[in-house]
Amino acid sequence: LEKVFYQLCNLLHAPIVFVFVFDGPGRPSMKRGTRVVFHDNNREFMRDLKAMILAFGFYHYEASAPGEAEAELAQLNASGKIDAVITEDSDCFVFGARRVIRTHGLESLTDVAVSRPSVQNSALVYTLDTLPLDTDAFLLCALLLGGDYGPGIPGAGPKVATALAACGFGRELVKILKTCIGIVLDQRLDQWRRMLQKELAENTSGFLDCCHPSLAASMNPTFPDIRVAEMYLYPLTSKSPIFLGAAPDVSSWRPKLPDITSLSSFCSTKFGWQGQPLLKKFNSTLWPGAAFKLISLVRFRMSL
Repeated sequence: LEKVFYQLCNLLHAPIVFVFVFDGPGRPSMKRGTRVVFHDNNREFMRDLKAMILAFGFYHYEASAPGEAEAELAQLNASGKIDAVITEDSDCFVFGARRVIRTHGLESLTDVAVSRPSVQNSALVYTLDTLPLDTDAFLLCALLLGGDYGPGIPGAGPKVATALAACGFGRELVKILKTCIGIVLDQRLDQWRRMLQKELAENTSGFLDCCHPSLAASMNPTFPDIRVAEMYLYPLTSKSPIFLGAAPDVSSWRPKLPDITSLSSFCSTKFGWQGQPLLKKFNSTLWPGAAFKLISLVRFRMSL
C-alpha cells in the first residue's frame, strides 16, 4: 500500500483526471485456466486503496464495474467518456478501446503527460485508428494466440495471427457470430474454419511468411470456442442490456486538489508516519505534486 502511495504522488504531476476502475462481481471466475479467488485480505486492501485514491483527489468507479475493469474502461473510451485507457492488458483493444497508454518502461505517468511528443514517437500511446489492426482483427488474434479466456492454438504466433487478420478472417468471424444462430452458425463457422486452414496450408493471399500445413492440420475442429469469442464480443459492462445498475456519473470526474487532512490521517494510521517524519515524507513526495495540481487547477478554471 505504501508503494501505491508513492505512485499516486507521481500521478499528481500529470494534468490528467485519473479514474480507477475495479473488477466487479460479474468478472469471469476463470482466467488462463485458473480459478480467480478473492480473499478477505484483498478486500481490506481494496478498501484502503479506494480511500487513498479519493484522498489524492482522484476517482474510482463506485460501482466497481459490473465485470472486468478492462472491458468497462474500453467501453467508456469507445463511447468518448474517457480519453484513454492506461493498462498493460492487451485485451483492451479486443473489448473496443480506441486509445491505450502503456506505461511499461516509463518512470511514471508524469512522462506520459509532460513528454507527450516523445511518448507518441516511442509508441507508448496506441490509437486504434493508426494501428494496422481493427477491433475484429484483435479479436481473431486473441482467439489464435490465447488470453485470459482460452488457450489459443499451439504454434500460432503473432506473425501468423496478424497475417490471418489481414486476410479479413476476423471481420468475417465477427459477422458470423453476430448474424447467425443454431445450425446455421455451426455451418458457417465450419466453412470459415476450413477457409482459415486452407489459407494456412497454401498462403493464397501471400500475407503469411510461408505455408503452415502442419498448423492447419492440427487445428481443433471446435475452433473457435464460441463461448470465449462471445466473452470478448459481449463483455459485461455498464452498457450491457442485462446490467441493471447505475452508469458512472462522468460529469463528476473533474480536476480537484488532494485532501491533505485525509492523507495525513491515512498515512498516520496505515504507515505510522507522524510529526516530523510525516512532514519530511510529504515534503519529498506529496508537496511537489500538490503544488503542480494547484497551479494546473487554476489554469483549468480560468479556461472555463
